Amino acid sequence: MTNYRKLDAALAGVIDGAVAAGRPLAVFVHVDPGAAGRLPGLGAVEGGIATVTLPAEQIAELSEQPFVRQIRLSSPLRLLDDQ
Repeated sequence: MTNYRKLDAALAGVIDGAVAAGRPLAVFVHVDPGAAGRLPGLGAVEGGIATVTLPAEQIAELSEQPFVRQIRLSSPLRLLDDQ
């Protein structure tokens, strides 16, 4: 069960559809200090934030963890000179 209180509005709006479609999402995972060791497979956690692409189902499971403070949807970035 997804803890929607930990999701930002953009992520809350797409998570159910992404789970149903089996689509991965790029997100920022904000965690409590010292929780980096509890996030196997998420890579580096700098300043309490990990930037990862995960299956939506795994994001829903992460939202239930007590050490996760917030999960925000990442938006694609582009170069400033890119038209």
